[in-house]
Amino acid sequence: MACEKCTELSIPENLCSENKVEKKVIIDSTERLYRRFSMAIPKDLPISALDLSYQKLFFRFNRDSYNRSAFSIPEDVLIDSSGKRYDSDGIFSIEASSLPIQDQYDTNIGTSMCKIEFSHEAEDCNYAHCELHCYVDGIRKDKNAPPPSLKTVFRRMLLKNITILKHVS
Repeated sequence: MACEKCTELSIPENLCSENKVEKKVIIDSTERLYRRFSMAIPKDLPISALDLSYQKLFFRFNRDSYNRSAFSIPEDVLIDSSGKRYDSDGIFSIEASSLPIQDQYDTNIGTSMCKIEFSHEAEDCNYAHCELHCYVDGIRKDKNAPPPSLKTVFRRMLLKNITILKHVS
């Protein structure tokens, strides 16, 4: 049964964290992660042909938010944890096994290692919630990371693993 807050906000019962024991759970590589998007994409355009503006829409690298398939269905991303609905947005899924990925890059003082990975970050009214985090030399960086040169590389790698489940209406 959903808690009072989730019930009030019309959050689906499966997303309520109240009766869940574990707040942080390792993401299984066989899972898919769901995310909504608001920019219309031509339905006949292959994912591989998406230009940079679309790539940035899918992967901003600023604590991007996803729902785990183990605890939700794709349509659950169309409602946020405050109860706001996004029914006209699109939905894509990505394979959890596509991360972590990492690469080195040059800086003014040498070489750094950048890694991105998914992390389960349960919320009160969204147990399925997870985020995309970036680490530079082992330190989590939520802003301005990865560097622009790697963002493009990472976006191209991630795009190979997404599937559009619902287009913007």
